[in-house]
Amino acid sequence: MGGVLLAACSDDEIATTPLPEITSVPTSTPASQSSSPAVSPSPTHTAVPTATAIQTVARLVPTATPTVRSETPTASPTMVPTETPSPTVISTPTATATVQPSPTDTPAPTSTATATASATATSTSTPTATNTPSPTPAPLDSIVFVENEDCVDGIRRELLSTSAMELRIGTRSIPLVIEVADEVHERRQGLMCRETVPYGTGMLFVFEESRALNFWMFNTYAQLDIVYLDDSRGVVKALTMEPCPRPDQYDDGRWRSHCSSAASGYGSGEAARYALELPAGWLASLGLDLDNLEGVEFSW
Repeated sequence: MGGVLLAACSDDEIATTPLPEITSVPTSTPASQSSSPAVSPSPTHTAVPTATAIQTVARLVPTATPTVRSETPTASPTMVPTETPSPTVISTPTATATVQPSPTDTPAPTSTATATASATATSTSTPTATNTPSPTPAPLDSIVFVENEDCVDGIRRELLSTSAMELRIGTRSIPLVIEVADEVHERRQGLMCRETVPYGTGMLFVFEESRALNFWMFNTYAQLDIVYLDDSRGVVKALTMEPCPRPDQYDDGRWRSHCSSAASGYGSGEAARYALELPAGWLASLGLDLDNLEGVEFSW
């Protein structure tokens, strides 16, 4: 900028400039004096442009300086908030501290062992409960006989001799208690005059030889399922039989005829040696279908 100001001076102003003033000017522009000494001495020219230049420079310098200073503080606060998340990082040691209590959780295996022991105790007690089934004859104890005129003469109220039977379905084995009717008079009465036949019980009719069998429900009050079995105890046929108590105002002859007609579809159809009467619905409760008992074994 000093060079530009000097170049603006005229030749007349250079001739009249006294020498003493030259020493004050070189302070600001020593490089210019060495290149053009005759131009520097002009006092008037030096005073005016110098003041102007100083003012110009002064205006420029303060403007640039505040800008730099304002940027410095602005950057500092900006960085301070940026570092503010660092306290969040400090919480990481807190997480580490949380990990330290986990050794305290080491007793958890102890509680696990306790739970295991409890589970063992529970599993141990479960077999105990399983090994304490109700006595085999218990279901028969709940049998109640019907009290009416038709269940008096010729009706025995004692249970027949019993036997244990087992139903095998694949890997499943289901026990039940049966009364055995292997005498003529026992087969003749069968399950007459019983209010109910409990689940898990039944009556097995045993015949001297295989033949086509036909049952009816005369004077019988409980709905029954009947399963016909052959000599090898395989299933021949299974079906449901409906109760046939005496209808109102029916004499004996009409009553018997009525029950006989209702039993027209209750026969075995094929030769059978055994007939097993069960409470209706018990086989269905085991997931078995009377129309498809293939694979079911009856053993006694």
